[in-house]
Amino acid sequence: MRKLLLPALAACALLAAGAPVASAHKSHVATVSLGTKLSRAAGAIKGLEKTVKALFNNDSGQKDAIHTVDGKVAALGATVQGILSGVPLITGGLTALGTALADPVTGLVGLNHARPQFGAFTGAGVIIGGTGQTTGASGPKANVISTGAVPGVYVVDFGNDVSLRVFSVNVFPPGPGTTVPSAGATDCGVSSSAAALCAAAEGSGTPDASVNHVAIQIGNGTAAAPAGGFSVTAISG
Repeated sequence: MRKLLLPALAACALLAAGAPVASAHKSHVATVSLGTKLSRAAGAIKGLEKTVKALFNNDSGQKDAIHTVDGKVAALGATVQGILSGVPLITGGLTALGTALADPVTGLVGLNHARPQFGAFTGAGVIIGGTGQTTGASGPKANVISTGAVPGVYVVDFGNDVSLRVFSVNVFPPGPGTTVPSAGATDCGVSSSAAALCAAAEGSGTPDASVNHVAIQIGNGTAAAPAGGFSVTAISG
């Protein structure tokens, strides 16, 4: 009995000694686990702080950018307003320029009207070429309107008022060694005698006083038609 008691007591002693060790081990494990969780939480909090800080910095940058854009928009608005305020002046200037260019005397229209107008014809009065044959230009563009009733006198239609222009007639030499007759021109509407001459050359009994028509007289009015033909130019003063 005594032999059995000693092992039992030893086992109890071992049991008693082992219980605190196991409890201490569990406490240590729990402490380690909590510390790990707290460490992880602290890391997460730090990460969250970094994220919030980054968001704050980004928001601050956005505010600065928006402020910069607002400033540029305001400056652009002022520039646009300045341009808009100048539009009436620009419009007025363009209108004045258009009026000046369209002036029948000093503008582009006037300069276009002031260009020399000419026509070249054969001795039979058939047109060789003329400024009026070009689209938009003025001057002779058809054969003479006279019938040859008066030898050496032709009536050329310029298609516009040339009564204030100076005329130049050039008789083409028919060949070497030939005499080139003198020639002159007058506007049919310049006088009654000019109107009568034009009417006679046209074979009409009604005076032709058109300021568009020009009488070309080669020689003394009795000469035959020039074999080489002629040209007439109306020059603006």
